[in-house]
Amino acid sequence: MEVLIWMERRIWSVRSRMTDV
Repeated sequence: MEVLIWMERRIWSVRSRMTDV
């Protein structure tokens, strides 16, 4: 189940950038 980890990392990265505003 590495897909879940990969998707979670990608979502976290995008959320971090949106919150960085």
